[in-house]
Order: sequence, then C-alpha cells, then structure tokens
Amino acid sequence: MARSALGVTLILLSVLVGVFWSYPMWNEISVIKAKKEEIQSTLDRINALARKRDEIQEQYNSLSPDDLVKLNEFFPKNQELGLLILNIDKIVSSNGMILKKINASENNKTGQQKQGEEVEERFSDFPFQISVSGSYNSFLSFMKALEKSRRLIDIDRLTFDSGSVGADGKIIKSDFYEYSISAHTYWKK
Repeated sequence: MARSALGVTLILLSVLVGVFWSYPMWNEISVIKAKKEEIQSTLDRINALARKRDEIQEQYNSLSPDDLVKLNEFFPKNQELGLLILNIDKIVSSNGMILKKINASENNKTGQQKQGEEVEERFSDFPFQISVSGSYNSFLSFMKALEKSRRLIDIDRLTFDSGSVGADGKIIKSDFYEYSISAHTYWKK
C-alpha cells in the first residue's frame, strides 16, 4: 500500500511539474493564436478592399467616353480658372443677371487626412467670390443653374444688398439687388 501511495504521489508530482513547466508555453500559444486571428481579420479586410477596388476600377473602365468627359468637368485635373470664369459668366448672363466682379485665389486645403496619419494629397480647394446683380427671380434661376452645373461648387456664404438710400434718407425699393457669393470648387492633384 505504501508502494501504491508512493506511486500515486510520484504521478501527481510529475503532473504538477509538467503543468508548471508547460504553463508559460500555454500562455505564449494563446498570445500567438490571438495575433493569428488579428492578422487573419486584417487580411480579410484587405482582400475585401481589393475586391471593392477591382469593382470600382471595372465600373470606371466601363464608362463611355462622354461620361468620362462629364466626370472630368465635375472634378477637373487642374484648376482651369479661365474655364470656371467662363462657365460662371455664361450662367450669369443666361439667367438675366450682370456679373460685376469675380475674385479667385488658390487655397491649399487637401482632403482625406486623419490626425496623426500622412495621406497623399488628392485634391485642392479653390475658393472664389463673385458679385452679381439682378432681380430676385433671376437670382433664383442663377442658383438653380449653378446647382445643375457640371462643376462641383460649394457655396460658403451669400449676402445681398436690397436697395439704396435716396437723397431724403429713405430706402429706394427696387427689384434690382446685388448678391455676393463666397464659394469654392475642387480640382484633382
């Protein structure tokens, strides 16, 4: 009986030594498994993004030449200040308004940049201000035409002057207003 108790004790002792000896390896294996799952998750996301990129590239390649021209008008590859001025002048005059002034200057805001992360510059912001005169109905038509323009234009601020002061100090009301618009457009870099 003493022999069997000694045998059981030795077996238990060897099991305990084996457990304590293999416990650090078990923890290391658990850490490696967690890293493997994280890497697999990242790999799955990369593969999903690659499939999405391929789908978008396929859609882009399937565009007709006319659609590509429209896309380049919406988001041009360079500033094209002269073309922008001509388009705005055309929209202004076709809606019965008068273009009084246009100011444009490049502002180097770039898009898609997160804090602490360097991202390749993809576009540049191009601010401009215009001053037009005309009736309220003409202005509404002008704004609708500007909205339907193929060029992406964001309006930041709109101010207007509703009339002038006469010699007697009273405001002379007319249907002719002066509108000042601060806006910006974008172009690809």
